[in-house]
Amino acid sequence: MTSLQRALGQIKRVLKPGGYFVCIEFEKKDFPKERHPRIASSEMEEAIKLAGLNVFRKLMLTDAIYMIMTKKNN
Repeated sequence: MTSLQRALGQIKRVLKPGGYFVCIEFEKKDFPKERHPRIASSEMEEAIKLAGLNVFRKLMLTDAIYMIMTKKNN
């Protein structure tokens, strides 16, 4: 289990039924000198779904920043 999977599992655990989680992140780019780990929006969306959260909206805020809106099912 990766740290992302553990984090998303904890987010789901503490959300109330019907609660929302919004993920805003930088899109992963292929720069060899990138010092901060980034997750591609498609990978994040899949990880969120695997954690059992319902993705209801995905937006590219800029060419480098995405937002995924989720809701915990009742």
